[in-house]
Amino acid sequence: MILFLQSVTMDISSFPMVQTGSLNDISGSVCPDNSPCPSEYSCLLTPTGVYGCCPFPQGLSCADGKHCCPDGYKCSDDGSSCTRHTEVSIVGAVICPDKESECPDETTCCELPDGSWGCCPMVKAVCCDDKVHCCPEGTRCDIAHSKCLSHESETPMWGKLLARKRAAWENNKVICPDMQTKCPSDTTCCEMPSGSYGCCPMPQAVCCDDHEHCCPEDTTCDLAAGTCDQGGFSVPWLKKVPALVSEPNEEKCDDQYSCPDGSTCCKLSTGDWACCPLPHVRHAYK
Repeated sequence: MILFLQSVTMDISSFPMVQTGSLNDISGSVCPDNSPCPSEYSCLLTPTGVYGCCPFPQGLSCADGKHCCPDGYKCSDDGSSCTRHTEVSIVGAVICPDKESECPDETTCCELPDGSWGCCPMVKAVCCDDKVHCCPEGTRCDIAHSKCLSHESETPMWGKLLARKRAAWENNKVICPDMQTKCPSDTTCCEMPSGSYGCCPMPQAVCCDDHEHCCPEDTTCDLAAGTCDQGGFSVPWLKKVPALVSEPNEEKCDDQYSCPDGSTCCKLSTGDWACCPLPHVRHAYK
């Protein structure tokens, strides 16, 4: 099985740092300058040369010296937001050079006459210059005679199948309770005021009762103050972003995977799903 990686970017608001020693918590950590931070906070050296407390066990101090980001995120230049780049594994698909089209596993992307992409049904295929046909690896295209030539043999050329355009939601991994919307990995589905679902930019988040905001795990929402509270400490709450809706005309293989309209879900011998580019196909293992 082939794994491909696609970069996914997530942005959240940065978190204000707390001055060391401003909160009494004898169970907390001690900074190198002997000033204390509350428990579950990280002690960070700011660009100004003083230590501050970030409301995460592992954090990163931003350039403004007043805000911080969770571990794994990068601060924006002005310190107002945190950005995270993650690599999402895409199983069983070949991503074409336009980064928008894909072909099934064990095939090759070849350009078509109209500039779009097609799929040659073999690995490392030779894309013929007529942009209609293709040949197996190690052969050459004889367009005049519609043959694939090698030193040992000649075989008919192969036609291509149309590649499919990838939907934006396909790289999202968290399925919401309505089984129709999805959120990116490491986020949480939370219901919106409209009854649809949004994505809170952290895993296992607490969905606030106003259906617009969310808080980190093990905190409580203070709707009046607009904060997330835990044991006497507060951090600003986060606003949810809309989730993405799966295309309704796709054939669902199970609760997590689907195939494009006009294709058929076929289970591989490994237990994974694959898409056969024809409707109502009968599937049999070799």
